[in-house]
Amino acid sequence: MSADFATANVASEQRDSHSTLALYRRLLALRRSAPAISRGEFRLLPRQGDVVAYLRGDAGTGRYLVLVNIGTSAGAYAVTAADLAAAGVKGARGSGTVVAGSHDRVTGPGRARRIALARVALEGNEAVVIRLR
Repeated sequence: MSADFATANVASEQRDSHSTLALYRRLLALRRSAPAISRGEFRLLPRQGDVVAYLRGDAGTGRYLVLVNIGTSAGAYAVTAADLAAAGVKGARGSGTVVAGSHDRVTGPGRARRIALARVALEGNEAVVIRLR
């Protein structure tokens, strides 16, 4: 048995809204509620430093931008109008709504936060899902 079994277990993960278990549950709920996440088109965007980005969805189901900082240091991603246009996103206003993430950008169930796409700052190892308009 691991030395930290008393604190690193399912029961403690269930009580912690910031745990990996809670993150997986939020992502699974998003996938169930947003068809674009599981069935929409996939378009990889150019990598910027350690930040990997892709668009998911279509005009009928909605569009989502997923950003993942695979590095341990802070990074940023600048979404360009050309990136969005090439993916078929028309009339993007330069902002989106954070609907899920690995860090504390979404403050609770059903709460979302607007974010500017011109430069999205990410902490090391952070991932974020942004619903586009």
